[in-house]
Amino acid sequence: MPITVNSTPEKSISGYDSIYSATTQHRYELKRYDYDLIQSNTVENKFALDAAAGDVTGLFTPGTKFYYEDGTSNDGYYTVQTSSIPASNTEIFPVETIDNQVFGGTIYLPTLYESYLLQIIIPELNDLDLYFAVNPSGRIIFDLGPLLAGAIDQQLLYNATYTELWSGSSNSPVSLGSILAVKANKQLLSTYGSNLYDHVMRSANPGKLLTNQTEPKYWHGWKRSASVINDTSINIDTYEQQLDANKAPTGTTTINNHLVSADSVDNFTLLTPTLDAGAKYINLYFFESPDIVTEQKHYLIEPECRQPIMIEWVNQLGGYDQWLFIFEQAVTDDTEQGLIFERSFTDDIQTVTQTKQRAPGETRQLMTLKAGHLSQNDIQHLHEIKQSDIVRAFLTKDGTEYIDVIVNTGYQTSFTTGKGGYEYALNIEFPSGFDFFKGKKY
Repeated sequence: MPITVNSTPEKSISGYDSIYSATTQHRYELKRYDYDLIQSNTVENKFALDAAAGDVTGLFTPGTKFYYEDGTSNDGYYTVQTSSIPASNTEIFPVETIDNQVFGGTIYLPTLYESYLLQIIIPELNDLDLYFAVNPSGRIIFDLGPLLAGAIDQQLLYNATYTELWSGSSNSPVSLGSILAVKANKQLLSTYGSNLYDHVMRSANPGKLLTNQTEPKYWHGWKRSASVINDTSINIDTYEQQLDANKAPTGTTTINNHLVSADSVDNFTLLTPTLDAGAKYINLYFFESPDIVTEQKHYLIEPECRQPIMIEWVNQLGGYDQWLFIFEQAVTDDTEQGLIFERSFTDDIQTVTQTKQRAPGETRQLMTLKAGHLSQNDIQHLHEIKQSDIVRAFLTKDGTEYIDVIVNTGYQTSFTTGKGGYEYALNIEFPSGFDFFKGKKY
């Protein structure tokens, strides 16, 4: 029996076996099962090989060691004593010792071959060759992720092949399939080693939205977006169904049609125009007639409080998330010392008014944002802001105007499991010379 491929990176979108972050695992598992035993009690202390496996008598010469496995205490190495072949269709080979009541098991031929290796070739990486030894049971497990992460800049469609090698062998390469590895400059396509298969819009298993928040928040009148992954060009509708405190429909459902392109991360803005009396949630899902193609996500409707500032960021899944920080903000306007210099006396000392002068440096505005009464999921979700390289503050409620900011201090977030009511602080810095309160338009 030839090598079987037990495991490859999970299947995903666009006809490739997977769209995978190059920084995550690209795990493969192969196994050489070889020849199965059908019985071993016909001749005491002798193996009976399945004749359908072919004539392998040349491999079983006296003194040859091989590994046998049937999941019992018989597992282990054995040595061929003779290679006499009976006239029957069943090949029998004496071994040193084995229970003659064994009825099924496997002999792994890699242990019979001299200098057996598995060669992995990736032509797209200048025909890079990797060699792996096989353990006694014929299994080989390898991960190409670290290699790809260090070898590609953005993305690589690679076609790995494997070839069995041993002394005197001549085997043809066998393909492991095409894999599209992506190494994004932004937080795209990966979260702690998982791929995007579960996030693709489809009817059989509706895809998840690109957010790690279990119960997102919705602030009416402010931009709130939902991000999805799509692999075909389709027309879809977004359904925004208003629910009461018991998550029962209140009557109004807003439907908006969109044309989305293939192989893309798409961001959609919730467009609920007015809220029903008693509405506490927005139930959002995507629909391609006649099927729902995404999960249904309940957005909790939150009131707007004074001194609001909306922060938007690219989360770990590659989607956009927003959070309205509603506590009063601590603001610091920090001006650099700049250049200090002195002038020489050119007038009477009694009339000179200034001899030491300063040319002020740039002014930067720092702001500490706070949010309270948070769940553990909320605070873990907000910590993604500190991990993102795209963070912005809205200057308008609809998000059409914004200013890029950075998180400048306080990169840690702590919480105690099993509790609630957490508070969260975020320290941001605006571009030099920019005053948020003069720039915002709400």
